[in-house]
Amino acid sequence: MAVRQISITLDEELLQFLDQSGGNRSAAIAEAVRHWRDQQWQHRLAEAYAALAEADADRSGSPPSPPDALIAAREAAELAASPS
Repeated sequence: MAVRQISITLDEELLQFLDQSGGNRSAAIAEAVRHWRDQQWQHRLAEAYAALAEADADRSGSPPSPPDALIAAREAAELAASPS
C-alpha cells in the first residue's frame, strides 16, 4: 500500500496526549483514522440492513424477524456509537 506524507493540525491537548503515548505519531493517527473508517462502515451497514428490513416489512405487511446479520450490524453500530 502506498503511503503519502501529509500535514495535519491538532489542538495542543490532543498533541500532548499523542506524544504521551510514547509511540509513533503517524502510526497512532493512521490507527485512529482506520478505527473511525471502520465505525463509519459499521453505521452504514446497520442503516442499510435496517432499511432493507423496513422495505421487507412494508411489502409483507408485518415486520419480519431480523436476520442474524441485521442483529449483528445493529449491535456493531451501537458499540461503535458508544464512547470508548
